[in-house]
Amino acid sequence: MLKVEEAGGGYIRISRVDLSKSEQISNIIDKIGSKLSQSVADVYLNEFLRYNVIDKNESDMIKIAISDKSLAKAPNDIRDFIRADIFKSMIVNLI
Repeated sequence: MLKVEEAGGGYIRISRVDLSKSEQISNIIDKIGSKLSQSVADVYLNEFLRYNVIDKNESDMIKIAISDKSLAKAPNDIRDFIRADIFKSMIVNLI
């Protein structure tokens, strides 16, 4: 599975490690935290695609669900919190 690490300099490093399915999900959820920006979500999705964790259609659906357009009615100051919850829920259900 993928190990997600926040590295210095504003980037996220995702590397392949052998984990059980529950450890995989737990690792992803822990690293995402309680809020998630659109740009960081895009990095996660691109890496998940790269490592075949999800496919292109799944990635596109998640992008739509967590986009600023989809969250337009939510106040700006809580969008990243809502985005994180939606993202984590969708990933858990896909893996």
